[in-house]
Amino acid sequence: MRRVALAAALCALAEVARAAAPVTLLVGFAPGQGADVVAGPDSLTDAGRRLTSEATYDDSGRFYAERLGAFLPGAPAVTMKLLPGAGSLLAAATLRAARGDGSVLAMLGPRAVLEPLVRPRNASWRAADFKWIGARQRDDDVCVARADSGVATTADLRAKELFVAALAPGSRSYIYASALNELGGARLKIISGYGGEFEAARALETGEVQAWCGWSQNALLYRHEELLRGGRVRTLVRFSVDAVDGRDVPRAEDIPRAEDLAASGDDRATMRAVASQTRFGAFTLAAPPSTPPIVVERLRAAYLAMLRDPETLRLAAARGLDVDPVPGDELQTLAGELDALPAGAAARLGVALGERQ
Repeated sequence: MRRVALAAALCALAEVARAAAPVTLLVGFAPGQGADVVAGPDSLTDAGRRLTSEATYDDSGRFYAERLGAFLPGAPAVTMKLLPGAGSLLAAATLRAARGDGSVLAMLGPRAVLEPLVRPRNASWRAADFKWIGARQRDDDVCVARADSGVATTADLRAKELFVAALAPGSRSYIYASALNELGGARLKIISGYGGEFEAARALETGEVQAWCGWSQNALLYRHEELLRGGRVRTLVRFSVDAVDGRDVPRAEDIPRAEDLAASGDDRATMRAVASQTRFGAFTLAAPPSTPPIVVERLRAAYLAMLRDPETLRLAAARGLDVDPVPGDELQTLAGELDALPAGAAARLGVALGERQ
């Protein structure tokens, strides 16, 4: 009996030792969201919310590296490693080959999820291969237009040309506008190359452009309230993958869903795949495909505990980071749904993303 107890104790100590080994957090960037993106000057409200600069993947990676270790078994040090190549594809490829012992995690952008569907030669994995740990926020994204643009409904969106701002090709703002054109019959003229959401907001405010796609509901409410409350923009359409609870302004249930603009079943499925960026673009963490279920469970529990911790929430608010966590099992289900996308929908997705081969 003593030998059994001793063996159990040694196993427990070995487990703690393994868990306490340093963790490397790989940070891949979405287009227009990298270490070279310079945020604007900070301006904080009394509540500590950043108003005049946007959080980047770099910001979120550093935040995770600072906070996550305290909630993992053995409180390991977490070190961020920047992998800025190919819009997070380099990070995804590195993660795919990593050991599944919890020592390597990655923050991936949505391209790592969509690329295997439209350009499988560039990605040797499927979205569901990874073990998804969680996303930092749950929020619909919206397209807005200036109130004086003459576009107030989705029917107007199909009938009238609008100049829409976008970040780099491949960014969420670019893809949303392209998808509305290809799948929803919109007539958006995409002007790409804007450096960030605040630059796009200035262009929208001055009339340099008439529309913008890519703000989340919360970003529109908290960082650009003057545009919304003052009636200077109209919310035309939202990208969403799940039901809404009516917390946002304007009420989300009153805004047409992007997938409802699509005429065919394949195009609806494609538009939903595009809308998956509202989850997989929300600073998601993933573990290697070989990670055992027990380790995945611990990582998911630690992630949720971190994002529900009062001190974490206080620091997040001070840095302008929205927190409304999405559990990893929910992301895993969505990844499986994407992997099962019909061939016709996957082909249409390539068109929507600008793949013209």
